[in-house]
Amino acid sequence: MLSLLHRITADDVVGLIEVPNGQKILGEGRYFDLFSDHLNYFTPLSLCRLACRAAFEVIAITESFHRDYLELYLRKRKQGVNVGDRREADLLFIREAERRYTRIAAWGAGSKAQAIMTALGGTLALRHVFDNDVHKHGRYLVNCPVRVGPPDREAIGENDLIIIFGVSYQDESWDCSRRCMVIPVTCYAWRGNGRAS
Repeated sequence: MLSLLHRITADDVVGLIEVPNGQKILGEGRYFDLFSDHLNYFTPLSLCRLACRAAFEVIAITESFHRDYLELYLRKRKQGVNVGDRREADLLFIREAERRYTRIAAWGAGSKAQAIMTALGGTLALRHVFDNDVHKHGRYLVNCPVRVGPPDREAIGENDLIIIFGVSYQDESWDCSRRCMVIPVTCYAWRGNGRAS
């Protein structure tokens, strides 16, 4: 029943479920509180687990009416993104960009770049990998034969697409690339909640 309720309600809807307190009934031997119109009885823990299994977020659970009832306040959580689906969509996005552009560079040699290059398996042919961190200069990304280097006007101008993986420094990367550009370059930035151009 809760799964059906979850499917038909909008995100962030808040609800209240009130049921007899099965823990009190069983704990105190209150056989006279077992009603034929209730098919199931719940403890606070079992009611919370049921709500969570149906993908609801438990806001609070309280006992009411002399502890005879449980009141469960819940919210429908926003549907999360399937990690596998997100990964495949991102990789498809990069492969499509690679078909449109021939001279591609990456900006940012951190963990996001490493993860994406690993997922691509060495298929993305980069001309340059830029990073402002001098400790990364001269090193390599996974599956990439190009050394990480500092951004400079000439190297940036050699590309028609720059993929910005270093989202923490996105503004800095865009400002620097704009100052260095001699020809128009398209930039795509990776964000925690998706891609942006």
